[in-house]
Amino acid sequence: MNRGIAFVFIFIAVASILMFTSTDVITLFANQHAFISISGTGNQISCTGCHHHIADELNHSAIHDDLNCEACHRFTGTGITFASGDGTGSTPGNESHAAYTPRCLDCHGGRGVWVVNKTGSSVHAPPAPAFNETGYGSNVSAHKPLVKQALDYNLSVGENEACLACHTNYSIKFGFRRPGYFNFTWNKGSGDSGSFTLSNIGYGPTNSTTVSKSESGAKHEFKAINQIKCEDCHSDIWHAANHSESNGHGSTRASHVCWKWYKSGSGGGGGHGGDDPMHNVTCVYSEYGISNCPNDCYDNITEYCMLSCHKPRINPSATIPPVFLETAHAAYRLSCYHCHNNTAYSNAFWSIPRGQYDTPEFEHSGGHDTIDDEALSEPLFLQAETCISCKRSGDRWGDGTYKAYTEPNNTMLYEGSPI
Repeated sequence: MNRGIAFVFIFIAVASILMFTSTDVITLFANQHAFISISGTGNQISCTGCHHHIADELNHSAIHDDLNCEACHRFTGTGITFASGDGTGSTPGNESHAAYTPRCLDCHGGRGVWVVNKTGSSVHAPPAPAFNETGYGSNVSAHKPLVKQALDYNLSVGENEACLACHTNYSIKFGFRRPGYFNFTWNKGSGDSGSFTLSNIGYGPTNSTTVSKSESGAKHEFKAINQIKCEDCHSDIWHAANHSESNGHGSTRASHVCWKWYKSGSGGGGGHGGDDPMHNVTCVYSEYGISNCPNDCYDNITEYCMLSCHKPRINPSATIPPVFLETAHAAYRLSCYHCHNNTAYSNAFWSIPRGQYDTPEFEHSGGHDTIDDEALSEPLFLQAETCISCKRSGDRWGDGTYKAYTEPNNTMLYEGSPI
């Protein structure tokens, strides 16, 4: 072997030995042997050193921006033992080391809990109405199914997906599954308040509607309550309710709500004018402007949805229907018959916009003398459509066979013809 080449190999071998036996080598990570002392009280390790993007989200959050990471992620109310080096000894983490992923209901369940904020003060995390109860409240709570279904998904723990969907800027897609349409026949007794019977009920194939709630994607950026909008998740329903074009029969093509329906001969101001703010989507200020309102206006779509039907203010002197004594989160799950039925449901006092209770003109919901039990035993969405079918048929209202398509489709047929 050439003596020069042999020398090179020997040099490389010796240099390699020196590199791996020397105590003065360059380490792979700077300061990897400079350990942080954690013997002091509290946390000396910066969570935001690795999770700076989450800190940025919380800094832009309407709530929880006053809390340290530990308030949620090392919450001791669940009984978890977190690792700690405080004092001369140490505590190993049994169920968790530095942090755990909390359920929102860990703090907002039961009667709520007290947590310590960044200034060292104790603040109360209030309970989430209905969801803080065993079984997540009553069946009239509109969002109870969403919370129960969240348990089957693994995007987060527990019910968190349902909470994040509304309360944060997390982006999410909802899949609503409904019958594509229903067929039914109404037979009405004598008089406007006569008995009604429902027959020939049939359901079409399941229709799947996807609604995308596109936000910034920041799941640690929490919204204030007044920033949550019904139409973000229920845009298909608002689309169906917002068809104000005439159907040529004294009414409009709007579904889901009875927008300005007129009985034949009543014109625009008769007893069935239907233009009060309870049922008229044109009373939403942000959509139409105050000049279009027959009375005062709702400030936005959410206020209209909630105050007109799904979570109204009830006059404390009124005889409140039983359903409004049930617990609900954000909204009640109702049909028209909960207010427009027999006398057991005809004493609801609703609120007009601007926080006022209803005027005497609108103080009672009223109802038909008898609603067939068959109608009341059907799913709520069909119960509502039986009412809306009469209103939408306008000057042809009453007996007949209907075919009603569900949201976001807005087509309804009466005796085979579009209305």
